Amino acid sequence: MKVNGKNMKFKQGKSIINLLDYFKINKDIVVVEINFNIIEQDQYEKYILKPEDNIELISFVGGG
Repeated sequence: MKVNGKNMKFKQGKSIINLLDYFKINKDIVVVEINFNIIEQDQYEKYILKPEDNIELISFVGGG
């Protein structure tokens, strides 16, 4: 699978929440896009990642 444009190997049967945990990303400050579709936060534990998925993790950054 690709994560933010980089090839990555991740064990089969893992969910989006597992991927976020791996990268230490809080699920409340990220938008997950898979294959050009935004995944709703309530699907993060249900969606099982596939080797052919193209994933973009978009984090919110505060500033001022």
